[in-house]
Amino acid sequence: MKFNYKRLSDGIQRPIIPVTVRNSRTKESIRYFGLVDSGADSCIFAGEIAELIGLDIATGRRTF
Repeated sequence: MKFNYKRLSDGIQRPIIPVTVRNSRTKESIRYFGLVDSGADSCIFAGEIAELIGLDIATGRRTF
């Protein structure tokens, strides 16, 4: 799989792609940009994204 790189304001290029983050229960969703880490086992998004799609992060399971 190949990803296009975007040049950020600091001049560094990174593999950033558009993603849709969706709450499967309420069907609320938001378009967002994510940094590709093709070796990652999980994805991390800011808590504000969860709030925008109606997730209560305080009731979620904490992982480290």
